Amino acid sequence: ITLHTAVKDDDSEAVGIIRALLSGEENARLRAAHWLHERGLKV
Repeated sequence: ITLHTAVKDDDSEAVGIIRALLSGEENARLRAAHWLHERGLKV
């Protein structure tokens, strides 16, 4: 899978999380849940 994005500085963390999820990185799901929680979303 190739991920092509036009990344703004605000989005760079989100892109990193998506890449981590796609590659099966350890703790990626926890990192994603924490990122969403910081933005007021319940997971």
